[in-house]
This record gives sequence, structure tokens and C-alpha cells, in this order.
Amino acid sequence: MAEHADSNKLEKHEAVLGLLARLQKRLGRGSFQIVDHWDSDLDAIGVAHPRNPELLAYIAAYGPEDFYVELELPPKPGSELPYSVAEQFRSLGFDEVAHLVANHLAAHGQCDS
Repeated sequence: MAEHADSNKLEKHEAVLGLLARLQKRLGRGSFQIVDHWDSDLDAIGVAHPRNPELLAYIAAYGPEDFYVELELPPKPGSELPYSVAEQFRSLGFDEVAHLVANHLAAHGQCDS
């Protein structure tokens, strides 16, 4: 089960913590929830729709302005996987990450459970 985390209590590298703070400032408080399926990976975090944790953006930080993003959707019917990959992006800066996350959560917001 997903751990819904408070960014102030996360043990993550500064690039991830800084990204979360900037995303919250850019997208607004309550616009996403933090989901930490990767608590042992200090460079990875999940940002999910506020009411649907299956609608998630997995983000890995390779530096303060170098991110990997995988946009995830609920699993397809009959799939044994817990999610399906919508898109993957490499070597992104913060503005690109913020744009992708905002669009992903907004475009699929009707999937609320």
C-alpha cells in the first residue's frame, strides 16, 4: 500500500525535497499528494492526484535540474501489474516536470475513485 507522506518528514536527497517544495508552490497546496513507494531510494518520489493515488508521476532526481519522469495510470483490465506506463521522459528541468505533472493530473482527473 502506498505511504502518503508529508514532505517535511521525508528522508530524501535535497534535489527531491526542493522539487516537491517548488511543485507545491507552482501547482498549489492540495493539488497533489506525495506517495513514497520508494522509501529506500533517496532520489525517487511519487506525486499523485489528490483523490486518486493510481494516477501518479514517478520522479527520479539525478541532480538539482536533471529529472526523469514516468507518468502512470491505473492498470489496464486483465493486467497483473499495479499500473500502466503512459509516458516516460528523461533529462528534464523543473519547468518541464511541473508542466508534465500538472497536465497529467488534470487530464486524467475524471478518473477519480
